[in-house]
Amino acid sequence: MERCDDPGLRVGAPGSRAHPAGWGHLHHSIFDAIGNGAGGVAWIDVAPSWAGDALSYSPEWSTNAAYYLDYVQGRVRAWRNEYGARKAAKATLLSYQDWLVRTRRYGADV
Repeated sequence: MERCDDPGLRVGAPGSRAHPAGWGHLHHSIFDAIGNGAGGVAWIDVAPSWAGDALSYSPEWSTNAAYYLDYVQGRVRAWRNEYGARKAAKATLLSYQDWLVRTRRYGADV
């Protein structure tokens, strides 16, 4: 990834938007949350052999996904409102897995 002029922001492929350096996981985290929330049907493109399996759904994981996506939306909105300011470059965003552990929804001690 190339660096752009704003400290702490990175630019990916041409035409992509800048985002804080620590947010490289965003695409994967959103995909992971949606996959957990929607159940097995969301993973068929990753593992076509699962297409014949029974579809799964968990209200708990669906709720976790919805709360994580709300968290992401809030962090992106806050970062956007601070864009151009030095503190925007320091905006943090937990990955889905880290968020699950931090919010005690999943982990060794849950």
